[in-house]
Amino acid sequence: MFLSNDATALILTPIVYSLVTRLRLPVLPFLFACTFIADSASFLLPVSNPINITIISRYPLDLLTFLRLLSLPCLLVIGINLGIFFWLYRSQLRGKFDIKGLPSIEEAVKHTAYFRYVGPNLTTVGSLATILWLLILRQRNLDVSGLDYFKVGIMVTPLMLVAGALAIWLLLG
Repeated sequence: MFLSNDATALILTPIVYSLVTRLRLPVLPFLFACTFIADSASFLLPVSNPINITIISRYPLDLLTFLRLLSLPCLLVIGINLGIFFWLYRSQLRGKFDIKGLPSIEEAVKHTAYFRYVGPNLTTVGSLATILWLLILRQRNLDVSGLDYFKVGIMVTPLMLVAGALAIWLLLG
């Protein structure tokens, strides 16, 4: 998916919500993971994140060099995201689900509600996408406060930044 971090989070949030509710799984762990991992994964492509566009304008790199430098840090940060979310929500992520609760592929593609929607990670006011993400959750009667978002962001963001910067430093060093 060649989308920006904001577009990816906003498009996937209703889809993830629909799937996890059909499977009767806890919603918030998956929705937080959706928005944070979309943001982390966006660092892989030069055009999918505003910071990347700034870097490319200052240090012109071809796509292969950019990918070579950021593939490992990006995968590392996504892995850290997954680990933190499994740890944070470990009590909610126990159990099984019934795959029969999922719609068929034909049903899912025909369901246009999945596609009617086209975050910085520390606070909810950092980007329009994060605010829209919260609105999507509230439309589904899920209330995530700014404090809830900050609690997750303060645990995830510093670790991702340090790990990503360390990986880039090791690659360049």
